[in-house]
Amino acid sequence: MRSSFRLTLPLIVVAWLCSWLAVSRTAAQAPQPLKSTMSGVYTEQQAAKGEETYMNVCVGCHSARNYAGKGFVTEWEQRPVAELFDFLKTKMPKGDAGSLTPREYAEIVAYMLSINNVPSGKVALPEDYASLAKIVIAFPAK
Repeated sequence: MRSSFRLTLPLIVVAWLCSWLAVSRTAAQAPQPLKSTMSGVYTEQQAAKGEETYMNVCVGCHSARNYAGKGFVTEWEQRPVAELFDFLKTKMPKGDAGSLTPREYAEIVAYMLSINNVPSGKVALPEDYASLAKIVIAFPAK
């Protein structure tokens, strides 16, 4: 019986260590919680640059009212900002999709948020999909 205990104890310790390592690794890899656009995820300057680009590139086909108000809110609320960014990048401008820089697309997204009364902040909206995927679109209560 005593030799059986000697063999079992190391197995238990090894099993416990493996479990602890697996839990530690999973916790370290857990995704960060989503941040809301209501926490100020773009700057006023970024939105102003987005408005400039919008006026130079987009307004010929799209009125700003297409991107403000109930229809826009219904379409995009609770979706990651990355989806809006990716939609613009893969579909716009019409006939020349993807021709703007990632910065310009991020600035246009910032402009769209601003015309929907989403508050600005002190940090510019990121230009990469992975960072934008961590931000959920939310709008002020009406």
